[in-house]
Amino acid sequence: DIVVTCRGFGWGRNINSGLGGTDDGEGGSIVGRTPWSARVPLDPFSALPSISAPMQDGRPGGRPRTGGSAPQCGGRAVKRLAIIGAGSWGTALAIVLAPRFPMLRLWVYEADLGCRMRETRENDIYLPEYLLPPHVEVSSDLATALDGAEIVLSVMPSHLVRTIYHQMLPFLNDSMVFVSAAKGLENGSLLRTSEVIREVLQTRIEPRVAVISGPTFAREVARFEPTALVVASPNAALTESVQTAFSGPTFRLYTRPDSIGVEIGG
Repeated sequence: DIVVTCRGFGWGRNINSGLGGTDDGEGGSIVGRTPWSARVPLDPFSALPSISAPMQDGRPGGRPRTGGSAPQCGGRAVKRLAIIGAGSWGTALAIVLAPRFPMLRLWVYEADLGCRMRETRENDIYLPEYLLPPHVEVSSDLATALDGAEIVLSVMPSHLVRTIYHQMLPFLNDSMVFVSAAKGLENGSLLRTSEVIREVLQTRIEPRVAVISGPTFAREVARFEPTALVVASPNAALTESVQTAFSGPTFRLYTRPDSIGVEIGG
């Protein structure tokens, strides 16, 4: 038998082609001549544990509906998200999370890029051909981006985390939840990004910090292809609230207490 391995959740039809299996449009078998009962379902999440998070309003493979109903977080509706960093990953997160938040602001470091994104709805440098939903506000001003935010999702390069959080500090407060999607360690100190965030914030507030990571590609996420990540923190209530706020039918988060393993292992 010939074994076919499928990367992540990107498998589809026709993976049996030439291997002695068949394809009826409902999925393919992992091994040639594998019985029907062992076939891979077309919906890759059907075999994963269910979660209690409400479904997002986006449609896989289609344009997301905008201004979706607010997700519940700790028994209350979470309506306002700030994403700090508009590289390819930050922009993709803004697209996939937009249906979950009636108010979403995306902070862009480059003022000229931010101006173009407001006009065209496209990040022509880091994620061309993918449009931001109309209700996503683009800003190059940190005070504006963070005003009223309930969740702050940071998606900047690891070597800039300390500098940008110092700049953000005057606009942050204890009611905010901080989620890091930045990968890598800080130059010199070799601190993880969540450690850097805590070091900066604890001079003023007692921060609640979680991290998210997983085998993701920005373009696939922006296309609403099935994606699974882990949200990690020793605080179980925090990870569950982030899971509920972010998860939808094609973008699923699963909780773990091991933030070190998630940040180092990716």
